[in-house]
Amino acid sequence: MLSSKNRIKKKKEFDSVFNLGKTVSNKNYILKIKDSNRSFPRFAFVVPSRFEKRATKRNRIKRVFREVVRSLLPFIKGGFDIIFIIKTKEEISFSNLQKELQLLFKKIKII
Repeated sequence: MLSSKNRIKKKKEFDSVFNLGKTVSNKNYILKIKDSNRSFPRFAFVVPSRFEKRATKRNRIKRVFREVVRSLLPFIKGGFDIIFIIKTKEEISFSNLQKELQLLFKKIKII
C-alpha cells in the first residue's frame, strides 16, 4: 500500500493534475503527469465504471497498480503528481505490469 504522503487526496490537486498535466497513453491506461514542488512523487488511480461495472473488480485493479507503483517508488524521482486512468478489464499480472510501468517511467524520464 502506498503511504499517505504518496497519494493525491484533495479534489483541487486532483483536478489540477487532470486538467493541466501532460498525457501519456497506452492501450491499458492513460497517465496524466504534472510537475510539483514536492521532493516525493504522488499518485492517484482511477478505474471508470464504464470499463468495469463491479466495484470489487475496480478496487482490485487499483490495488494491483498501487502495489506495482509502491515497488517502483525507490527508483522514481520526486516532484511529480501522476494520475493513472486505467482502461482495461483484463487481469494484468503483477510482473508484466511492473515491467511495463518501469519501461514507461524510463521513457518519460521519471526513473
